[in-house]
Amino acid sequence: MLDRLLSTLDATWRWITSLFTNPYFWRGIGIIALVVALTYVAVDRWLMPNYTRYGVSVEVPDVTEQPYEEAAEQLIQRDLRVQREPIQQFNPNVPRDEVVDQNPPAEMEVKPDRRIYLTVNEGEESMVEVPNLQGISIREAQNQLVSVGLQPGFTEPDTIPAPYPNTVTWQSPVPGDSVSEGTNVTLRYSQGLGDAYISVPDVRGMTVREARFALLNERLRAVVVDGDEDMSPGEDTVRVQGREPDTEVREGSEIRLFIDPETDDLDDDVDIDAPDLSTSADVGESDGG
Repeated sequence: MLDRLLSTLDATWRWITSLFTNPYFWRGIGIIALVVALTYVAVDRWLMPNYTRYGVSVEVPDVTEQPYEEAAEQLIQRDLRVQREPIQQFNPNVPRDEVVDQNPPAEMEVKPDRRIYLTVNEGEESMVEVPNLQGISIREAQNQLVSVGLQPGFTEPDTIPAPYPNTVTWQSPVPGDSVSEGTNVTLRYSQGLGDAYISVPDVRGMTVREARFALLNERLRAVVVDGDEDMSPGEDTVRVQGREPDTEVREGSEIRLFIDPETDDLDDDVDIDAPDLSTSADVGESDGG
């Protein structure tokens, strides 16, 4: 048994000795080492840098407040990818499809091919019904607009005089219109009655719409006292007017228009209730609306 083990060890030793003295063995080792070295150099100097772009970075540009298409094109030109992230609630104060936020932020250094998330203004628009502001104080009108999600727009004095200074005499959009939330509403306000005197025209037999136009053309105001609910607004016929034709009144005065032919309340000395001006803004504040 021992002789057999010694014989095996001796044979193994002779084989190892002959292998290490064989020139072909060392030539093979040299070839393998050369291949490994070349592979390492190729991976370290070429493959890995190109795969990870080690030492290469891109500065993220600021693309907020830009249309999405322009922002995306700008990022793509810098070897970056784009991911669109829409907001659910449309912001009426920002143009549709405008970028409102980005991640990563501007001026951050990132790897090429990095994904940039752009938050874009889109989604459903909230619609608001325009309230009737005519006859109320300017400040109250502005407060009502803000409370329903609208914005007080340009505010200016009305070119046609009217009673009750600093009250709304005209608005655009008109009451009842459905508009986008945040829409600006333009207002005109009264500066009081004018100094000139106007001869009241005869508007009997006209429709309310025609009578209003005829009175405004003479720098007078119309107030409809009653009407037929079955008729379209403005299509009722004026049966009686509160001031007799050719009566001299100050410009801007209100002329009551009666639709009901049985109206007997024609006392011209009866005043129409004036609006509450306790919250009225002064003209200087209103001009900035």
